[in-house]
Amino acid sequence: MLVLPWLLACAISDLRTRTVPTWLTVIPLLGAVTWAAWQGSWPLAILVLTLVALDDLHWRARGFLGGVQGLLLLFAWQLDGLAGLGVGLTLMALWLGWKLGAIGGADAQVLMTLTLLFQPGVLLPVALAGGLQGLVQWLRKKPTLPAMLAILVGMLFYLVVPKLL
Repeated sequence: MLVLPWLLACAISDLRTRTVPTWLTVIPLLGAVTWAAWQGSWPLAILVLTLVALDDLHWRARGFLGGVQGLLLLFAWQLDGLAGLGVGLTLMALWLGWKLGAIGGADAQVLMTLTLLFQPGVLLPVALAGGLQGLVQWLRKKPTLPAMLAILVGMLFYLVVPKLL
């Protein structure tokens, strides 16, 4: 349940300033990486670290790391089956969305953290909350709200609703 206060802090910061401090996203991401490695999903933990490292590397080093990431996906598949492969591909898709400008850096880091901690299924209620938020904003012809709000609402739905049923 520590996830909800953390996401609330991220959402408040995003609503107030349209930014989320780096320490508020990177520290939990490193914690999730450590947790994944501790649980035996070390290929996924290293995959996240290599994705983050890609930003500052020369193009030749990126090619090398791309090969390493392919091997890490293979290891994840061997260790955890299709679930490990699915998590690895989801993490790569989130990173790619960030690099292509489809989602913000803080949003991507938070979603990568949640994916490592809860598996990719956590992204469905987050995506539904984001779609609902977008629809409401479009109907009201209002400027967009930060995506961190939808992440908070989706995660609240993911964690609380099953316990009510």
